[in-house]
Amino acid sequence: MTQFTYQAMDAEGKRLRGNMDATNLSDLELRLKRMELDLIDCKAVEQRTPVLRKRRIKRSDLINFCFYMEQLSGAGVPMLETLTTLRDNIDHPRFREVVADLIENIEGGLLLSQAMAKHPHIFDQTFVSLIAAGEHSGKIAEVFLNLTETLKWQDELASQTKKLMMYPAFVSVIVLGVTFFMMIYLVPQLVSF
Repeated sequence: MTQFTYQAMDAEGKRLRGNMDATNLSDLELRLKRMELDLIDCKAVEQRTPVLRKRRIKRSDLINFCFYMEQLSGAGVPMLETLTTLRDNIDHPRFREVVADLIENIEGGLLLSQAMAKHPHIFDQTFVSLIAAGEHSGKIAEVFLNLTETLKWQDELASQTKKLMMYPAFVSVIVLGVTFFMMIYLVPQLVSF
């Protein structure tokens, strides 16, 4: 596959830029059509070194993804229809591409867990294994519910840890400031005294 940088237009006329892997130009157009985007311009990118600059997917986006997957799959909506609805409502362009790729892989005959395994930077091995267990047991909605709760707990834990670290960091800055002031201003005056 070749990586293309593209410029496309959505239904409202807003121009979007991005990168996408495709076998050729017509494949790129087809993938963008599935994302309801019209291709304006594209250029093949030489891949000299692996691209390490992947835009990170926020935990909140993943929480929303799991929540809506749980709600829609629990209501009996087919998986492809669920993913298509999600793809249309996701604001994050990189995550939208990932969901579009999930749809293509599922249409190609893969299970959801197998399609997710192709994106290890977003869906880790534990996540994929839980989804596979939910597919085999028929309780995918419960798995997504548990994943949503776990991700929320991790998010709250991370925010509480940041809050707990703010006070010691603030005190450290004050102590360093006072020490710096004493060493630069006060100590030379005491020495001369």
